Amino acid sequence: MASASEQIPSPPTYRFRPTKRELVEFYLLPRARGQDPFPGVIFEDDAAGSTLPWDLFERHGVGSEDEAYFIVRGSEAKKPGARQDRGCDGGVGTWKMQSSLEKCLRVRGKRIKIHVSNLNLHMGKGKNSGSVGWVMHEYTIAAPPCPSPVKICHIAFSGHGRKRMRVPDGQ
Repeated sequence: MASASEQIPSPPTYRFRPTKRELVEFYLLPRARGQDPFPGVIFEDDAAGSTLPWDLFERHGVGSEDEAYFIVRGSEAKKPGARQDRGCDGGVGTWKMQSSLEKCLRVRGKRIKIHVSNLNLHMGKGKNSGSVGWVMHEYTIAAPPCPSPVKICHIAFSGHGRKRMRVPDGQ
């Protein structure tokens, strides 16, 4: 699969950094309605929330990047408020919920309620576990109801955490 930079030409210093409102208005709402006005800008990967980030980035050709956006459809687009902690690659790592909130945005005159979840990637077991510096922000539409469940995952390496490593040893 071609990376976003190969599909849509952009200047070498361009960074894709949409605001929450832009993510909802131009990417999340159209995808929930079955449209894709900007193909190739956000990767589609239904396993984005259950895959180790470095494997996910390599799969989409952005292995050297520190952040990327993914569209998740179907079974992973859980109802807002559902338990969000989930294992990665057979329990090697776990995305753990840090915070969750609902916000209301006005998009083109309509009130849209979005659910935002923040998760950290933890590796290891017991006292040897801890955050390795990867974060995921998930955006879903809570209201009005959408015909197709979908979420956007913004996954980034923050460098914060007890065991911060872009790719932990042995991975």
